[in-house]
Amino acid sequence: MQGSPQTARKVIESQRSAIESLIQRVGQQKSFVDHPDLLAEWARYLCVRISGAIEVCVREILVEYADIRGGPQLRNFVQSRLSRSGGPENPRATGAMRPVRPGVEGISGEDA
Repeated sequence: MQGSPQTARKVIESQRSAIESLIQRVGQQKSFVDHPDLLAEWARYLCVRISGAIEVCVREILVEYADIRGGPQLRNFVQSRLSRSGGPENPRATGAMRPVRPGVEGISGEDA
């Protein structure tokens, strides 16, 4: 997960490309017209894939932001919090987004 400040962009593009490719392949299936249940299963699968892609991208963006704003130590801290939290929606992960020091602007744009 460590790397250049462009890592998040590459991850986002990779995730987007994979999802678009999958959507295109599913869209080309003519048999779904006769089998709406099968189409519903694919729609559910796509939702799960998209949700996972969003989680991966949010993690990468947060780690990159921490690296840019605070350097390697903050990046490592955010990485460890996100890896233990189970996802960005978890309260432990959102705690990692709060300012570490009073007076430092947080990711949300709020002052501490």
